[in-house]
Amino acid sequence: MQNKGAIFTFAILLAAVCLYQLTFTYKARQIEKAAAEYAQGDPELENVYLDSVSGEVVYNFLGLQKFTYKDVKELEMNLGLDLVGGMNATLEVEVSSVIRALSNNSQDSTFLAALAKAKIEQENSQVDFVTLFANAFEEIDPNAKLAAIFSTVELKDEIQYNSTNADVIRVIRRETDAAIDNAFDIISTRIDRFGVAQPNIQQLQTKERILVELPAVKNPERVRNLLQGSAMLEFWETYNLSEIYGDYILPINEKIKEMQPAEETASDRTEAEGNEAISETDSTSSSLLDELEAEAASDSTGAAGNLETFRRDYPFFALLTPATDQAGNLRPGPIVGTAHFKDTAQINTYLKMPQIRSLFPRNLIFRWGANAVDPGTENYYRLFALKITTRDGKPPLTGDVITDARQDFDQFGSNPEVAFSMNSDGAKTWQRMTKENIGRSIAIVLDGYVRSFPNVEVEISGGRSSITGIESIEEAKDLANILKSGKMPAPARIIQEEIVGPSLGHKAINSGMYSFLIAFILVLAYMFFFYSKKAGFTANIALLANMFFIIGILASLGAVLTLPGIAGIVLTIGMSVDANVLIYERVQEEIRAGKGLKLAISDGYKNAYSAIIDGQVTTLLTGIVLYLFGSGPIKGFATTLIIGILTSLFSAIFITRLIFEWQLSHNRKITFTSKMTESWLRNTAIKFLEKRRTFYIISGTLIVLSIGSLFVRGLNYGIDFKGGRTYVVKFDNEINVEDVRIALQNVYGESPEVKTFGPSDQVKITTEYKIDELTEDVDNEVEALMLQGLQAGNLIPANVDINQFEEKYRQSSQKVGPTISDDIKKDASISIAFALIIIFIYILIRFRNWQYGLGAVAALAHDALIVLGIFSLAHGILPFSLEIDQAFIAAILTVLGYSINDTVVVFDRIREYLKLYPKRDVEGNVDNALNSTLRRTFSTSLSTFVVLLAIFLFGGETIRGFTFALLVGIVVGTYSSLFIATPIAFDTQKRVTKAIAKRKN
Repeated sequence: MQNKGAIFTFAILLAAVCLYQLTFTYKARQIEKAAAEYAQGDPELENVYLDSVSGEVVYNFLGLQKFTYKDVKELEMNLGLDLVGGMNATLEVEVSSVIRALSNNSQDSTFLAALAKAKIEQENSQVDFVTLFANAFEEIDPNAKLAAIFSTVELKDEIQYNSTNADVIRVIRRETDAAIDNAFDIISTRIDRFGVAQPNIQQLQTKERILVELPAVKNPERVRNLLQGSAMLEFWETYNLSEIYGDYILPINEKIKEMQPAEETASDRTEAEGNEAISETDSTSSSLLDELEAEAASDSTGAAGNLETFRRDYPFFALLTPATDQAGNLRPGPIVGTAHFKDTAQINTYLKMPQIRSLFPRNLIFRWGANAVDPGTENYYRLFALKITTRDGKPPLTGDVITDARQDFDQFGSNPEVAFSMNSDGAKTWQRMTKENIGRSIAIVLDGYVRSFPNVEVEISGGRSSITGIESIEEAKDLANILKSGKMPAPARIIQEEIVGPSLGHKAINSGMYSFLIAFILVLAYMFFFYSKKAGFTANIALLANMFFIIGILASLGAVLTLPGIAGIVLTIGMSVDANVLIYERVQEEIRAGKGLKLAISDGYKNAYSAIIDGQVTTLLTGIVLYLFGSGPIKGFATTLIIGILTSLFSAIFITRLIFEWQLSHNRKITFTSKMTESWLRNTAIKFLEKRRTFYIISGTLIVLSIGSLFVRGLNYGIDFKGGRTYVVKFDNEINVEDVRIALQNVYGESPEVKTFGPSDQVKITTEYKIDELTEDVDNEVEALMLQGLQAGNLIPANVDINQFEEKYRQSSQKVGPTISDDIKKDASISIAFALIIIFIYILIRFRNWQYGLGAVAALAHDALIVLGIFSLAHGILPFSLEIDQAFIAAILTVLGYSINDTVVVFDRIREYLKLYPKRDVEGNVDNALNSTLRRTFSTSLSTFVVLLAIFLFGGETIRGFTFALLVGIVVGTYSSLFIATPIAFDTQKRVTKAIAKRKN
């Protein structure tokens, strides 16, 4: 074996990296277990414990690098929403609102008609809205000029009256892209403030769509409001700290001491009304209290007393360090002080108390800064003092007065700044504000947090201003976008949503792990049984190493492990057996040919490479297609499948070889079969091609039945393909689905679809009620009506409120808008077609024969049709869901990958036999090749089927339909590899040969 040392070194390094990454998950679980023990079932107390250790070092890696709890949480393996519960939402930014704003709400009939047409086309298109608008405008009136609509005062520097439509569209696209980016930043900031661990926020391929995943979130109504609310941009005058410190801020300490018993009750709160606590962040910056604590730790005599005295005499300053310089003088400006993120909630609580509010003048309010003072670790935040100058308590200026904002440079062209302008009304107010605040700061507040507080240098008239003193171009661009958020409202609406309750997530983890362990043990036992103790033991070591590598690489990449992902891992285990089986069968052939053990092992590995690589590459290509076109859990399934294929190749080819080389060097005896299985399917002589017409008839009958059922019964489409809402609701007792349907029909005005889902006290409700509406409160309204209907039907107790319903009864929910469902349909069709094409091309390249490609693709089409037919025939009959959804498409593609793997192994052996025995007739060579692969086909198919059966039986209701499709696919795929793909390739080749011979004659 060449490069043995390099392979061994790589395996050790890979194992070390995986172990290193997985230690973060282990450490995080250790801390969370300690928090749970400390809290004794109180979730708020558990959060307080975790917050308290967030900035503490919990892991010291070999004394080289220290990690806080927050660092460990960020590096641990991410679990999907279906395992931990939570909320997944796809938002679509209303670009049409931005375009309206750019036109100053033009009432031009062509413009309005083009907007309306683009909105309709958007429901069935993945093209961005600006392109749809441009095409619609051109179709409605080819001679109309966009410049006449968009040559506004705000855009006069970029759009002239003679600008072409293409020029105008470029400007619109740039402005809408900026608005979308800003909407993304605003949503990201809001989620960060929400305090969810490991959120995932990303822009999707369709530019105006944003994906938000929030694990373990428990208040979906609040999240919806948070995600869909318009940005509030405000300008406030400020107080200097010196104006309020002595009379208002310092006395807070005395007031807290007076009301100490009441304060203790308030300190238990984790969140104050109004401003939320800054979310979980972390830092190494120090406050006055930190210095005292450090001093106390190093000097246990006097310093500890100083710390306790300080906390007792200055309870407010123990949380908020006043803004002073090194000499202890108050800093000029509106910053009141700095606090650790975990103390912000308590500070908010104090500042909201009536006893403390009575100390302040009515026009004094407080807001937290949006950015940490220590950007690297983000642990400390500043509190600002704002001044109310209007009678109604509202800000004197809001974002709607902004007409333009852009990143620019100062007069020397070296320092970045932000230039912005206001409309005439805003300019007047701005002139007054700047005149009265020369030498003072004006706070720019977005969503209740101070984003900037520039100092006024001169009175500004005309509404054109610039903000200087900005450190970087990126910071300037961000601030310009913030200012633009007032000018161009870009509301985002939820068009797809999925919620998984924590109890369902907990069940999913248990069932997923249970099925995984059973499947893994079955595979290990099978390899021992079929391939003797030593060879079986070696294969099992490779399987264990493969498992370790998969989990470690998933953690290293920050990939999300979902329930379909666990299924992908388990399926990979079953399929990874195939490489070992191919190698072992080849080694046995070499031994039977009279070769010595060492040479037989060497040649066995060498001769198995071609079939292993071809089979695994075709499955890998299918996984890549799934990853490119799938989303959410399906992408998780594809990720684990791709990683699993690569690691199984390494484990099966190299790790087993290293073990065998070591055993040979120590003169160990190695056997590759057990006495019980030595002669199984060894010398079969089945005439496959002679009976091909029989199998054509069987397959033709199945296909006709499948197509007939598809036309007559159709398919049970899930909401992924038809749009709508689904809810899984668990009741206290067994329930009649008809009672649920009638109860909900009374409130929705239409009849929902209600089916038993798993146990008899749990149902799945599907409705299209108000699915086309994208208003902010429609999702909350639908859930409230559901509770109302179920209570009116005496199915849920009358004293249950909406929060209790969401926590106890509603196990999960999913919403798919019509636009998303059309996109899913399109992606599904593209993914299947693309998979078939690339498989055909790969086989064409590898076998240099289009007949092989045709036989393989025909077999794949055969497999897909029969699986579809069985789902059509059996839905509503079998006691589990057979919906056609994204998971089903993933199953179909996986079946195609498995089937082609089988087919390629057969084709590879046929190619080998035709080269080895060129004088034999082709039909005999093909039959012999098929017979020689039967033992391998049996081993691989049986092990994979057993693994999938374990998932099907123990993996939980949510993936039962998915695994059923895989089970059917394995059976049908194995059948088609032997009885359909090869005969079609043979018959096609035969006809081509006859046609060529006839042409020559």
